[in-house]
Amino acid sequence: MSFFALGVNHQTASVELREQIAFNPEKLTLLLEQQGQNQDLNEMVVVSTCNRTEVYAMSENSDMVLNWLAQANGIDVKQLLNHVYRYENAQAVTHLMRVASGLDSLMLGEPQILGQVKSALSLAKTAHTVSPHLNRIFEYAFYAAKRVRSETAVGSHAVSMGYAVAQLALQVFSKPEKLTVMVVAAGEMNSLVAKHLAEMGVAKILICNRTRERAETLAQEIAHRVDVEIIEF
Repeated sequence: MSFFALGVNHQTASVELREQIAFNPEKLTLLLEQQGQNQDLNEMVVVSTCNRTEVYAMSENSDMVLNWLAQANGIDVKQLLNHVYRYENAQAVTHLMRVASGLDSLMLGEPQILGQVKSALSLAKTAHTVSPHLNRIFEYAFYAAKRVRSETAVGSHAVSMGYAVAQLALQVFSKPEKLTVMVVAAGEMNSLVAKHLAEMGVAKILICNRTRERAETLAQEIAHRVDVEIIEF
């Protein structure tokens, strides 16, 4: 039995492919609960963000993990072969440490990823797919991430992608109080952009999302700071 890290990220796969294999928490919880009954592959944690979907699992081989990732999203495994990376044992642990500390992020050192990895572990624990051994691996990764932030300069100027996008918008448009901004899709990244823009004092934010429920959730989160309107998709 080996420890594997397998997945795709912003470096290896297009946005379209990343969206195809992304998981929402509800779907992922159900899938992990079902997988917990599988004797061959029942120890796993799935990290799914806008920039990556990765499976960390104890397994006999990585093909078993790859097949699960494809089947869980209803796609042919051949679609993933040219985009997926695989690490085993020590290399897998090193990769997890890099991810948790923000060293593998689109924005070097971005602070959100550590919380996202911790949330992924918590969800997997709820679904009972985390053994004591797998939990220790993640605890080591969190310890490494803490040291990276406290003992290096990586975290000193780290910003999230959402903050960087909002800052760029304000560089282009110098008077935020006169800006009306439309956010198309209320996913994780755009929600962060909207929150940062609200804090920076834009006049109004329009939210356009495929499902109204998610748009309303985001609107409620920022309505105390900015005028918000939901636009039909």
